[in-house]
Amino acid sequence: MFWTARLTGGPFCFVSTVENFTRQLESLGAMFDWSAQVNTVDPSYYRWTQWVFVQLFKRGLAYQKDAEVNWRPSCSTVLADEQSQGGTCERCSCIVEERAMRQWFLRITAYAEALLTGLDSLDWSEVTRTAQRHWIGKCVEAAGPGGPARTTYHLRDWCVSRQRYWGTPIPIVHCDACGAVPVAEEHLPVILPYVNDYQPDGSGRSPLARCPSFVDTTRLREFGASTNGCGGMPPPRPSSSARRKTGSPHACCIARSER
Repeated sequence: MFWTARLTGGPFCFVSTVENFTRQLESLGAMFDWSAQVNTVDPSYYRWTQWVFVQLFKRGLAYQKDAEVNWRPSCSTVLADEQSQGGTCERCSCIVEERAMRQWFLRITAYAEALLTGLDSLDWSEVTRTAQRHWIGKCVEAAGPGGPARTTYHLRDWCVSRQRYWGTPIPIVHCDACGAVPVAEEHLPVILPYVNDYQPDGSGRSPLARCPSFVDTTRLREFGASTNGCGGMPPPRPSSSARRKTGSPHACCIARSER
């Protein structure tokens, strides 16, 4: 059983939200194996979400680029294509705008052919497999008279939007000297910080961008980012009390944490 709690009544009501879910389910008289529950807002859980992201990043399968996204002005957030059919929001029917924003992507197109051929071995209905084939959308085109055939796919890399406060922080530090650097695995998880104002401001940036203690990592290596090959100049080694506070024994190059 998975819990995906949202904030209610202010920041960091995760525990009370999960307790409320539990109370509601117990009141139904249903039988659940509570020893098998998984709480996705528990740092011990999303540590592994971040670990997976770091592995993808190291292998070039997680990357950033500027891209046109479906922007919903009424809620100051990005919508998936499925949520904005016909240019309007499926929830409130407001007009959806296209806006260029820097986003994280997962390179699922690298596995387009493997995803396609793997459908044949799945115990799914033919209707479902056909829908998946259309989603992947393989197309073989001739590249001019006598030229070699060119294979294209309808499938696009998966956009990971991060305009809201809730959710696992992306474990990347942006170094002025080296660019994007993954947080060292031994220093995961990067904890979602406490903020007083978690409402979106319409800029398209996550509310975490307004949290200097989270964004500014120039003072100490708060997230333990790996500096193999890093050209940033580390400041002096912090005191033992500061190291205990940050959970890291080293200082940090000039950098900004991912928002």
